[in-house]
Amino acid sequence: MKERGVSSIIFVMAIVIIIAAVIAGGYFLLKGEGEEGGGNDGVASASSLDIKVDAAYQGQTQTTRYRVKNINTGNDKYRIDGYSAGEIVYIFLVNAVDQTVYFKSNGEWENYSDNFQLWFQSYQQFFQGYQMNLSGWAGGIILSRLAMCR
Repeated sequence: MKERGVSSIIFVMAIVIIIAAVIAGGYFLLKGEGEEGGGNDGVASASSLDIKVDAAYQGQTQTTRYRVKNINTGNDKYRIDGYSAGEIVYIFLVNAVDQTVYFKSNGEWENYSDNFQLWFQSYQQFFQGYQMNLSGWAGGIILSRLAMCR
């Protein structure tokens, strides 16, 4: 029972970190700073995205990598990896194909599929926001590393 409580605390912390990374990433993307680059105008219509956000808070950098495949097809697959000191500290998976949600922390997987619709809608909106904000992106680095996958 005690382990479940610790796992819940880690899960809540992971969600807070994800939200902080989203806010920090969104701020930097909307701020529009970075290097000018080549002509990559396919972000708005991309079927997959791979976004890495480095967020600094109180002297520590938290890296979060967001990946999505099959955007807006109804078969969306989301993966969020949280890193600390270069090591993966959590993995969050949302799969629309089989309507499952899994969270891994401390080597243990937990099933959150009972709340699939909540998680799916949250991540779907999150990635749609990134697509919208990057739709006019002309390439280059935007204070975080961005890569478009096809």
